Amino acid sequence: MVDTENLTWAQILKTLEKKKPYLASQLKTKARPAVVEAGNLEIQLPETGLKTPDELAKELKSELEIIYGMPWEVKAIDEFSAGRPVSETFVETKNREQKEAVVAAADHPAVRKALDAFPGAEVTAVEEDEE
Repeated sequence: MVDTENLTWAQILKTLEKKKPYLASQLKTKARPAVVEAGNLEIQLPETGLKTPDELAKELKSELEIIYGMPWEVKAIDEFSAGRPVSETFVETKNREQKEAVVAAADHPAVRKALDAFPGAEVTAVEEDEE
């Protein structure tokens, strides 16, 4: 059984990626979680063309129950029924974090000095160590 304390959307996706890569891929690029708790997920799901949001929720529920060994409630919501703002997609979050990291790196005094030494140079990406 996998530990579910302080479970995050990123952890769920990473675990799903090993078991159901196609499902994880769809969720990473299109799903917007509103509530992420152990055993409870409220999520705005995409219309994939192959499955409805309710079908995706049912598949996700089944996979989470297998992976985590506990009952899950997975509710497909729309932007109006959430009652609260939904999160960015996983990919949107990663893209935003990368842009913020580039700006922060470019503002670092040592990096600024290097950039000044090479006119026209710019920071284009920041790589993080894998955990």
